[in-house]
Amino acid sequence: MTAEERIRAFKEASSKAAAQSGIKPRTGILRKYRPLILAMLIFLLGVNISKIAQMNGNGYKLTEHFDEAAISVDSPSGRTYTLTMGELGYYILRLERVVDEKARAYDSDNPSAYWKIRISTKDKASYVTTLARETVLDYSERDLIYAADAEEAGLTLTEEELKQVRLESGRFYLRMSEEEKNATGLTAESLESIMCREALAKKRMESADAKDTDVGSAYYTELKDRYDIQRNDDELSKLRVGYITINNGEHK
Repeated sequence: MTAEERIRAFKEASSKAAAQSGIKPRTGILRKYRPLILAMLIFLLGVNISKIAQMNGNGYKLTEHFDEAAISVDSPSGRTYTLTMGELGYYILRLERVVDEKARAYDSDNPSAYWKIRISTKDKASYVTTLARETVLDYSERDLIYAADAEEAGLTLTEEELKQVRLESGRFYLRMSEEEKNATGLTAESLESIMCREALAKKRMESADAKDTDVGSAYYTELKDRYDIQRNDDELSKLRVGYITINNGEHK
């Protein structure tokens, strides 16, 4: 299932589930992730939950692969832009924080149970952890492509914007737990670099002559086609989102 197909399925299921349950989606702390994350969470209300699988984290240590490429894109000009596994940890951390709230509401004694749920649509069945991983990849790839496109167009962050990113990244790092720092390997310096690229991507999206520039939009789909994208599937397939910065004592 492509990102666009998954988004359509999530939105349809979300609308139906919300109408039946009367639930109003909460605004998440991840504004840029909100459409897919909330859709994924509400989606569980409108699909067939077939079973809770006996699936745990696989003991993957993100810090052992910190500098390895996760996603690379080649631009039309021939430049290559790369997102490392360590940088991907930032996106994993942010998504795990949000979904963990839902997981604990689902089963406070065993929050990892939420990530093991296997859900079925008319097209396929997937685990929550798999959907979460694809969400992380879709949005980290989006930021990488938009940041690359910004650089190709000569767009940069102003001194004031850089100052704001430094402030936000510093606050983010200070609020990280020791467990999160140890699990991701993120430092204050690497975090600032990642958030600068994230800010540049956002600036490029906002400067685009299109109403919708997010994942699944016609504008973004057309932009992606201009870049040659490679994902390190050998490493990415080993990721069990939901077990990187949380539930990581369950490597059985």
